[in-house]
Amino acid sequence: MKNNLDMNTQSILQNNLEKALDSTFSIYLNQLLNTIYIDLDKEDANVSYSIYDKKGKMIKTKCNLSRRNTLSLTSFPSGVYTVEVSDNIHKITKQILKF
Repeated sequence: MKNNLDMNTQSILQNNLEKALDSTFSIYLNQLLNTIYIDLDKEDANVSYSIYDKKGKMIKTKCNLSRRNTLSLTSFPSGVYTVEVSDNIHKITKQILKF
């Protein structure tokens, strides 16, 4: 059983990791263009993204991302999508709402 100090330390480390990854990856949606942009600080062959629908079904994936990555949602129905960006060690997940 972990003590409170171990759990607090783990929580602090996780928060610091998420902040570091957030500064490395940017994920945002342009509602007017129905486009998701995934920007990286630098090109990285180990970084990939996956897009999931509300049922958890993977609908798009791409590996070896460049600095700017664009994904059109025009052909997708309105709804909530989950975007995961991963560097094979850590993962950031964001929810995107398409109207």
